[in-house]
Formats: sequence, C-alpha cells, structure tokens
Amino acid sequence: MDLAADIAWEKVLVRFPDATRPDVHYIRTPEHDAYMATIVDCLSDEGVEAALAENGGGYEFLNGYTEQVAVAEYICNVMYPIDPSLYPIATKDQIGQIYDYFVTGLTPCLEREGHEIDAPPSRQYFVDNWPHAGWNPYFSVDTSDPDRTTILEEKCPPVWPG
Repeated sequence: MDLAADIAWEKVLVRFPDATRPDVHYIRTPEHDAYMATIVDCLSDEGVEAALAENGGGYEFLNGYTEQVAVAEYICNVMYPIDPSLYPIATKDQIGQIYDYFVTGLTPCLEREGHEIDAPPSRQYFVDNWPHAGWNPYFSVDTSDPDRTTILEEKCPPVWPG
C-alpha cells in the first residue's frame, strides 16, 4: 500500500481502532469534475447510503458515520484517489504556516468547543510529508452531522486563512 492509503487507514483507526483493513487496489483517478460522484457511487456499491452535497463540493452520509461507513470511505478513496495535481502547490514556508495555524489557532478553537484533538506530529515531519502528513485537527472531530459540522467550521475554520 502507498503512503496515502496508510494515512487514510490511520484515520479510520482513530475512530474505530478494532477495524480490519481490507485489501484494496487502485482502479483509476477520476476526472476532477466527476470525483465526488464517483466516490458516492462507490460508497453505494459498498452498501453505504451517501449523497452529493447540495453544492456538489462534497458528499454526506445519510445514516451517520459508522465503522462500515469509515471502511467503505477508505476503500473508495484508495480505489479512486483524488488527482494529486489538484493539491495546491505550496512552499515549505507556507506549509509551515498551515501547521502553525493548525497548532496555535485551529486546535485550541476545537478544544474550546469540547473536542479532544490528537497530538500533532513535529512541524518538520508535517512540512516534509505534506500533503500526506496524516494529521489535521479535524481528523479528531466527529463530522457525521452536517449541520453541527457547518456551525463548527464557521467557529473554527478548517482551512488556513492564508
């Protein structure tokens, strides 16, 4: 498995430490404008009820976030990964600023809202392994309720303001 798949599996284990990792193989990288629909179709094939978000920029789970959903999402993201060229190209300095925001801005905000956030890796590890460093404060937050998540994201923006 590649690093991105390993990191994706670690995110599953954060919530479901006893989950069993399935053997999954890459199928294809969807075109950018078809990515979310491809993932929703794959989730459906895995027995998960999901729908495209109204703005088309994401998807939502219709019956909550369970272990079955987490594993299915992992499977679909390994089979149909997002095109790496779509990651914004950032300098090491910019990536360091993202890390600083995550540690000094986003993490304290999420903790004030009652969330326990996993410890970050070192700044150097985060910078050297971007975008596959495997840590984002939101990885520790239950985002299965879209309404609660929207309110939380307004209070604690998940994206570095720079």
